[in-house]
Amino acid sequence: MKLSQMSTDQLADCLCIISEPVSNMMQDEGTLEIFQSIDPNKAKLIVYGVIAGKLIPYLLKSHRQNLYIIISALTGKKPEGIAKQNGLVTLKDCKEIFDKDLIDFFKSAATSSQAE
Repeated sequence: MKLSQMSTDQLADCLCIISEPVSNMMQDEGTLEIFQSIDPNKAKLIVYGVIAGKLIPYLLKSHRQNLYIIISALTGKKPEGIAKQNGLVTLKDCKEIFDKDLIDFFKSAATSSQAE
C-alpha cells in the first residue's frame, strides 16, 4: 500500500518499521559511494542506468533482508513470504508501493539530518 493510501496509524506503524532498514542501507559506505557517483546533471537515462546497474544489485546483495522488511511493511506480507514468492510478484509489489511520497519522505529526512 502506498503511503498516500494509509491512515495515520498505518503510516506511523509503517514508518517505524521501515526507518531502521532504510537507515541501514543509506549509512552503508557502498551505498554512499554509488550515490556519490551519480551526477544529477547527466541525462535521466544515465542516472537510471547507474541505479539499475550498480545500486539495485548492491542493495540486493548487501541489504536483501532490509529490502524484504521494507517491502513487507508496505505490502502486509511477511518478509519470509517475500523471499519465497515468485520474483515477478515481488517486482509488481515494488512498483505498486514505491512512490514519490515514500522517496520524498526519506530524502527530506536525510536533508534535515545533513543540515544539522
